[in-house]
Amino acid sequence: GQVWGDEKGHQKGQLAGLAKERMQGLQEGKEQAMHSLRAALQSLGEPLNMLTSQLQALHGEWQEILRKDVIDLVERVARQVVRCELTLQPAQILALVEETLQGMPQRTGEVQVYLNPADLLRIQELDASRIPAWHLWADNSLEPGECRLRVGEEEVDAGCKQRLSACMDQVREQLMPPESL
Repeated sequence: GQVWGDEKGHQKGQLAGLAKERMQGLQEGKEQAMHSLRAALQSLGEPLNMLTSQLQALHGEWQEILRKDVIDLVERVARQVVRCELTLQPAQILALVEETLQGMPQRTGEVQVYLNPADLLRIQELDASRIPAWHLWADNSLEPGECRLRVGEEEVDAGCKQRLSACMDQVREQLMPPESL
């Protein structure tokens, strides 16, 4: 009975040992499989991360291009509106000159206004009572809507271009992020 019991205990011990080794082997295999799976998923994720970064960069570039296009469109439309307004209402140039004169610190001397020849012709067609007592001169170097005025020794730009440029600077500040200005 003793030998048979020892043998049975030995077999039982062997089976328990095998079961333990088997469980340990299964656990190690499971851990290796999980490790391999994580590595495979990570390697799959790298191109996806790269693609995501590229898409974000493209989206940023597209938004910047779109903002620049909007700014260019606003500027073109504004120029066209100014041109039409000055063609239809040439007295608007005189209003710009008056506004500029009011902003000058001292106004001693004759007021001489230099205008684009076409603008000067349109202004001269106005009722003479609407034209202030200034000396108006044609200047071929000035674009339509542009004018300079001279009071004594002081000369100032009183045209539309610099005003439009200041307005467009404000539009750019509103639409463009600071790093792209």
